[in-house]
Amino acid sequence: MKLNIEICKDKKTCLYSVEHGIPLIADRCLTLFDNPQVDSQPTMSSRKKARTRVRNRFLEKTNSNFTVKIKTMTSSHQSPSHDVFVYGSFQEPAVVNLILECAPVMVSAQLHGYHLYRLKGRLHPCISPSDNGLINGKILTGLTDSQLESLDMIEGTEYVRKTVEVVLTDTLEKKQVETIVWANKDDPNMYGEWSFEEWKRLHMEKFIEAATKFMEWKKNPNGRSREEFEKFVQDDSSPASA
Repeated sequence: MKLNIEICKDKKTCLYSVEHGIPLIADRCLTLFDNPQVDSQPTMSSRKKARTRVRNRFLEKTNSNFTVKIKTMTSSHQSPSHDVFVYGSFQEPAVVNLILECAPVMVSAQLHGYHLYRLKGRLHPCISPSDNGLINGKILTGLTDSQLESLDMIEGTEYVRKTVEVVLTDTLEKKQVETIVWANKDDPNMYGEWSFEEWKRLHMEKFIEAATKFMEWKKNPNGRSREEFEKFVQDDSSPASA
């Protein structure tokens, strides 16, 4: 672009800039040197310094834009984490740590509008909608997609995952989470009320063994089916004595 020298307030600086190809700052006749009043015969070190400052400014802007792009790409490829309300054996760290292969942060919470049922012939419970129901449980926080898949696999197809609202025990804050609900709400095998404390006393060791074998199977099925492990969570006692 041809520069109109007449519009410059500092002709000496402007002439120098035109003659030597030194860029100007905005519409002011200033070179990129530290001193706006440039001598008519600057040293070679002054020219080098000007070029270095231009180069550094360009690199700073380029690096900044590159960093922003990297952060955006990283965040866009990260899967959202999951908070899951659990009410049965998964409240026990010894069990859930095996299934998830980590120790998730657990937060106490209550789920209203559901009842915690026993299941005939099984040691694990289920939940189903109930107008006056209230269930005490735990929220497993920050689970990955893979960990959520592990929970779904061990529960099986008789449960369905659903989003519900729970109330945190300590703060009374309401929170949207996921949980697993018994698919057949009219199942005649549901009865009574399941007890976590009773389960810990009578059946926890059996469940830990079942969880261990399940994870071995998940990593290496070797022709075996999931049903082979259901015997570990079956209860042969009658409903009256369960």
